[in-house]
Amino acid sequence: MKFTLMPKSRIIVTLLGVAFLTVAVGVTSYLTQSRQSLRSLAGGAEVPKEVKITNLTENSVSVSWITDVDVIGSVNYGIDTTLGVTALEDRIGAAKTSVHHVTLKPLQPATTYYFKISSGKGQYGEGANAYVVKTPSLIGTPPPPQTVYGTLINPDSSVFGGRGVVYVDTLGGGTASTVINPANGNWSVSISTIRTKDLNSYVSLGNNTSLTLFVQAGEAGTSRATVKLVQTQPVPTMTLGETYNFEPTDVLSTPKPPTTPTSSTSGTKKCITILARRLCLP
Repeated sequence: MKFTLMPKSRIIVTLLGVAFLTVAVGVTSYLTQSRQSLRSLAGGAEVPKEVKITNLTENSVSVSWITDVDVIGSVNYGIDTTLGVTALEDRIGAAKTSVHHVTLKPLQPATTYYFKISSGKGQYGEGANAYVVKTPSLIGTPPPPQTVYGTLINPDSSVFGGRGVVYVDTLGGGTASTVINPANGNWSVSISTIRTKDLNSYVSLGNNTSLTLFVQAGEAGTSRATVKLVQTQPVPTMTLGETYNFEPTDVLSTPKPPTTPTSSTSGTKKCITILARRLCLP
């Protein structure tokens, strides 16, 4: 059998070709896996979290949520699962955000509505199904307007200029919510139409009504406070990341009765006792 030796130059070229193909396959596989990982990460980051239903009245309701990344959000809703109506964000500032708040209106009283959240490129419900909310029935003339308002600042005392939502909870009632104005950190929300838990009446509000405030600002942080209604015009300034109890002490210590001065005569001096101290005058 006769063997023919390949020229050195051809052997080198062949080895280089094999090495190039090996590297190319490895790089292609790595890039493909990276793209898949990034796509998976982006999809998960757009998923709505902490979905809340607030401001429930006979003709409107608000839906809010947060995401891990800034995306454009909206809510698709309708009286059946085909949905059909789109409500955009109650937007103040940039279109893309990680803190979302959408109001559905006008709605009909005592009506069941279905909705799904559009977040980025996906649409999300409660599992595989749409979320469900039912508006309450009409119950007559609402109480006089009652507004709670305040200001949010950053830990360095600068104006909070990000995207945030303030939630106001009442004991025995529902929750009101509003977006924060990024231009000045101010917020204002009406609480007069908050219903009781059973939705059959308006919640009773008085100066001593306790309110719980929760500020959601996504990655920027959160803040909490408890306050009496009488203290909400405005609420004391809140700093992002802090927790407050603004409620005054309800039980005051019983004041001691004033000490009655007593006097006596000692020799040529007239002495009096005031607050347990004896003073003698010539």
